Amino acid sequence: MAIQNNSDPARRMQEIRRQGDDSNQFDDTDRMRNLAEEPGTQPVSHIAPRCTAVDSYGSPRLELEEITPQRGSAPTSNESQPLPSLHPPVTKQSLSELNIIRIINNIKLRHDINFDRELHFRPNLDGERGQRKKKEAEAYWEALVDEFAVHLFIARDLTGSSNLCLNSSSFVQVSPSKEKDEPKRIPLMFEAIRDILKTLVPERDHVVVDQRLDIVMLMQEIRHGLCDFVRLSQWLAQLLKAHCAPMRDEWVDIMVKHFEFGVQHSERGSLVDGLKTLFGILEAMKLHQDVANHQIRSLRLLLIEDTVNFEQKYFLRKIAKNAISVEASRSWYKVSADPEYSTAIRDEQASRKNLDIFVEALLSKLCDSTISTDFSQIFSIDLDRLRYLRIDIRNAINLEITYGLFVHLTNLLGRAFSKSQARSILREHILSIVEGSDGRHRWTQYQSSVALEVVRIAHHVCGHMRLRGDYVSYGEAWFTEHLDPASSFHAMPKREVEKELRLLVGKFVETYSEKSPLAIFHLAVPEKGAAGPRYGNLEEIAKRIAHISLLHWRVWSPLLYLRPLPDDTSALLDGSAE
Repeated sequence: MAIQNNSDPARRMQEIRRQGDDSNQFDDTDRMRNLAEEPGTQPVSHIAPRCTAVDSYGSPRLELEEITPQRGSAPTSNESQPLPSLHPPVTKQSLSELNIIRIINNIKLRHDINFDRELHFRPNLDGERGQRKKKEAEAYWEALVDEFAVHLFIARDLTGSSNLCLNSSSFVQVSPSKEKDEPKRIPLMFEAIRDILKTLVPERDHVVVDQRLDIVMLMQEIRHGLCDFVRLSQWLAQLLKAHCAPMRDEWVDIMVKHFEFGVQHSERGSLVDGLKTLFGILEAMKLHQDVANHQIRSLRLLLIEDTVNFEQKYFLRKIAKNAISVEASRSWYKVSADPEYSTAIRDEQASRKNLDIFVEALLSKLCDSTISTDFSQIFSIDLDRLRYLRIDIRNAINLEITYGLFVHLTNLLGRAFSKSQARSILREHILSIVEGSDGRHRWTQYQSSVALEVVRIAHHVCGHMRLRGDYVSYGEAWFTEHLDPASSFHAMPKREVEKELRLLVGKFVETYSEKSPLAIFHLAVPEKGAAGPRYGNLEEIAKRIAHISLLHWRVWSPLLYLRPLPDDTSALLDGSAE
């Protein structure tokens, strides 16, 4: 059933949701896979790993797998030389997750859109998964060149025009033992081009696409030296220019030039370059046409407002199918709520108290740097954001340790500075040392450099031109003692950060608690290009914690935390649909 082009987003949303319910497509696709590459990440599932949805908290920040480039070990020899696939890297199936029905019913995207104003699709080549996909694509194109080298030759017809053709001698009186020599990737490649084009052009053009990309006819023409690749590329260029943005016209012309050069100079590699360019254009059209990013932009506000309703229905279906484990989370909340748990769940007036219990329990888990266990399964769609919050809290504590050293040193050198002054003086200097190109902070690895920089700046602001070596040694010892989470020296700065963070989180929870998901989005998610530090910025961290906590609580408190699960979940499911 086709989606009608309706200018009213609300009516479109209703139509899309109805189609999704009819088809029962509750797609688990996780587009933040490049960030979720980190050990222990358990995304729900992944249908088309070539594309990722990028967000500012968790995507190539990622991941969104799910979220930063993978920092794993070097690939093995098998990973570095993958077996070439028979299918091209981009197919109708790999792009099918960009279908609007799948977008609307994608639990990860529906949740992630609450946390980023610029969430969009892009080809995912980040992290270990992305690099593996890139190598697999390269292996495919190399195999396609080899297949062309075996089966193609340049044939000139009587008029002198050049056609790039399959070597017909390879197919004269083919015996069953030689059937394996039939080209395998070439017909599948044409099939992929045809199928993707039909998802991009209006239905009225499907007949023309089927005629020009008739696989049986194309292979017959190729075997008899009659296939004109140049004319085929020119027809493709005309079709693409009619349906894609003018900004891609130059890219389309480059594709045609690759085909022309390949035919004129018997250069099979150039022909494959033209095909690679063609698939790149098709993927870009699918990513940037109305089908994907435009749909996200136009439906963004409605999707955000419908977050709680959609997620409750989604997770109730999962619970009914025993596809998600919830008892661990229920027990975790029960332990956190004791001794008030038995009364709190029955007292409707205690809703804010219940929320405060949950927020406090989540904050304690985020601040506990010694725990080895991860978050339970019901936090899966927030897993990357929670891990980044834990990292950011640790960075804030380490910055606090740095400020403490600076204040102590300046006192010894004869001047008094507060921690707020230390923060304004030191912050950017220290982060430039510990922050790597991949976004990770290596405090332990660079603690000697940090100590030297703190001592240098302390001497400078106190008017001392020469550094004292014993102060440098003292700074190194300071970090050795304080950076260890198990150390008693680490406890005080940790308590200071946690105390301030609790106050800030409580303030934002109070501000957001009576607001809709859309109102929270506008208050909590920074504008694109908004200035302000991220690392060590407790106010920004507190906003993120409050935002995540409130959405999670609104979804799960009636389903799990504040009521026993009935034996028959269908009653809950029916009730949520009302």
